[in-house]
Amino acid sequence: MASVAMVGVLSSVFMPMSVCRAERSRHELTVQRMEAILTGMFGADVLASHGYFGDMGVLPPDIASLIVRGAQPAFALDTNGIRVGWNGPYVRHLDPNSALSEDLWGMPFSYDGVTAQLTSSGADRQLGTADDIILSATLEAASGDLQVSMLGVLATGPPVPLDPNDVLQVRVSYSNNGAPATQDLSWNGSDFALSGIHSGVHAVTVSGRGAYAGTSSSVVLVVHPGLNRLTLALEKPPGGSESDGDSESESGSFESVFMPMSVRQAERSRHELTVQRMEAILTGMFGADVLASHGYFGDMGVLPPDIASLIVRGAQPAFALDTNGIPVGWNGPYVRHLDPNSALSEDLWGMPFSYDGVTAQLTSSGADRQIGTADDIILPATLEVATGDLQVSMLGVLATGPPVPLDPNDVLQVQVSYSNNGAPAIQDLSWNGSDFALSGIHSGVHAVAVNGTGAYAGTSSSVMLVVHPGLNRLTLALEKPAGGSESDSDSESESDSFEQDDDYN
Repeated sequence: MASVAMVGVLSSVFMPMSVCRAERSRHELTVQRMEAILTGMFGADVLASHGYFGDMGVLPPDIASLIVRGAQPAFALDTNGIRVGWNGPYVRHLDPNSALSEDLWGMPFSYDGVTAQLTSSGADRQLGTADDIILSATLEAASGDLQVSMLGVLATGPPVPLDPNDVLQVRVSYSNNGAPATQDLSWNGSDFALSGIHSGVHAVTVSGRGAYAGTSSSVVLVVHPGLNRLTLALEKPPGGSESDGDSESESGSFESVFMPMSVRQAERSRHELTVQRMEAILTGMFGADVLASHGYFGDMGVLPPDIASLIVRGAQPAFALDTNGIPVGWNGPYVRHLDPNSALSEDLWGMPFSYDGVTAQLTSSGADRQIGTADDIILPATLEVATGDLQVSMLGVLATGPPVPLDPNDVLQVQVSYSNNGAPAIQDLSWNGSDFALSGIHSGVHAVAVNGTGAYAGTSSSVMLVVHPGLNRLTLALEKPAGGSESDSDSESESDSFEQDDDYN
């Protein structure tokens, strides 16, 4: 009876290593899944996407709406080129064996459709306890304020602040529950303003009256959380006294100094959206912390041969889970291309990106449409930033004492399972005098397995882990009860009681 009581006490201190590791893995992957759901709702700076909220203008009624369209309005471009309607799936769910709406303990997430708060019940599978995992993103965090300043442009002088009486309306076009909608901005004494418009891609259109009757100006812009300032101009040459030819000549000379506002805004918009598209391509290659994804590189273990490979599988190996549960193979599309009227491999000036398949560097030729000039847009990403080093420390666990560093002679092998060009692959880690190590393994989900020999012959331990850029440290144990003198039941109980203490990580 005393022996049983002692086992109970020790078990509360030394959680078995396999259980401890499994709980950590479930916690990390649950958080990743929750972050992916929220990213699907609101988008992310690393994506050329503003999520369900940006496309639809409302929060999803449930988590399933992020991956299944159902009766929701289909995606389309309105007359202003604004994206409206469901353009999902907004989450690329990585585990076909579990529901997106469940955590890694198999329990459904609690989702608040008003605040967008997600809650996992955690390891104890009970909501409202200390180990709950809560992630939240409020509507306020995904909404912005819009402030539009107006200029008047004549052919005989520089732009000047426009009399609000010469402005018929300033109107923003956006998505309202997936349907096109418009709303007028109000004059606040200095600018035209509107508060609390949802994040995403919108259009602002200005129409003039009075001295500017019949003139208009419009621009597509990305509304971010916080204050979004915009300057537009109504451009009206003086009428009547000059010939059309003289008027055009003077207007042309003026434009060389004062580029018309609508042209400048269009160039800024093309630049911003080109950068977004390039970031989305690189995110598709390498994944992002905000996604439960490690991109093409994480799934395939190599860089894509071209940009098209991010959205078309072709002859690339199909996605599957290997015997260790490691995702391998093409699991795209890795980029959710938002503009059906242009190619993903082109910038917003209609020119193809230059892609280096060795360094993953992307280059846009910019507004002048010529590679190698000052306005080139270059986003560098190299293999080094998407690979990590793995370092595994080994402990030995006997039934008669605490874990101790394991003699490397008692380790038969330490192996990592990963994806190599979309196919399962295995590589041994080498003993470096203090740990088992491997350098330059690609980021993503891998498995590490250890097999013992000598005093630990026949024992093994394994764990799934996410390899990040930089150094990834891991501690595993081979668990071997003292042999011979104890019954099977006593041996198993004592072994369980001594397998891991968090202090040894």
